[in-house]
Amino acid sequence: MATKASDVLTYFKAHKLAFLYANLDGKSDGVSWMFEHEDFPGQITAESLIGDFDIDQGMIKGLEKQCVALEILRKKLEIFPEKEGYARVAIRKIRGKDKRVEGYSVLAIFPESTLLTHYGLDENATGAHGGNQAVFYEPIAACYENACSELYNITPEGENRGMFYLPLKEVHEAQKGLIFDASGVAHYVIGVDKKGNKITQDRYDYLTAGLLGGVIGETKRIRISDLWKRIGVKF
Repeated sequence: MATKASDVLTYFKAHKLAFLYANLDGKSDGVSWMFEHEDFPGQITAESLIGDFDIDQGMIKGLEKQCVALEILRKKLEIFPEKEGYARVAIRKIRGKDKRVEGYSVLAIFPESTLLTHYGLDENATGAHGGNQAVFYEPIAACYENACSELYNITPEGENRGMFYLPLKEVHEAQKGLIFDASGVAHYVIGVDKKGNKITQDRYDYLTAGLLGGVIGETKRIRISDLWKRIGVKF
């Protein structure tokens, strides 16, 4: 089961469908049963399900917002020069109608040597490709939103706001730098010092684990570089 997405919105739809198909949240039976349903032999395809997503306007509106955020971040990083030994990262605040921050969108561009895992219905998204690799990510857990907030706030004001260099590490290296509790969870805030100031995980290791797929539950991450290379988008 695969689809060749030719635009960003369809690519995002395919990613969403892959999430539903694989039942990655563990809260439902997913949609895999549709492909073998006796009433529709051979009629249900990835393309047909992606098209049906248009019925859910709430879902489409959310994906369209992601497309807008992705393009804004891409244009910011397009003029942010590469630096050896680092990934380029841009973070953008997601605001609601009342202008309050509801979350964060993140785009990270890694050099060719980095392997970014990916799940989806894109038949070309099975491994690392030549050239730079890019991942679009929106944190789900409050801890990861907190980390993104702090990383955004320590960047200087001006046109480079929210942009920084992330030291390159493999996912297992980043995970080794984190502290886990007895339940195996790596909370961002791990305590307070004698002055009452919070003690946190290493910001960069924490974000790296999320970007590279090293955190269970952080599933809103898409290796967008596969599509960009196919349709000729510069990054």
